Amino acid sequence: MPKENATPTEKSLQEQFEQLKKEVSNIHSTLNDLGSEKLTAAKGKAEKLYASAKENGEEAISQAKEKIGDVQGQLCNCIREKPIASLAAAAGVGFILALLMRR
Repeated sequence: MPKENATPTEKSLQEQFEQLKKEVSNIHSTLNDLGSEKLTAAKGKAEKLYASAKENGEEAISQAKEKIGDVQGQLCNCIREKPIASLAAAAGVGFILALLMRR
């Protein structure tokens, strides 16, 4: 507020200063609003990305389980059809692993 005993130039400068303070306050308020909007938008994008990644991860796990089930079924069928060859192969793999573990 302008002082009562100030010169007209001082009063004018004080009025200009008060107007500048109001404008800076308005700019500050506008920037805060924009920052809040950007933060909200970024949060929304992050949530969508998380949901998408979670969905893709669950789908990949489901596919992996399906593949493992298929391989397990094929392995069981192979063992049933050729039990002696399967036993020999398992013994050979075990022997090789035992040699590697000694080193």
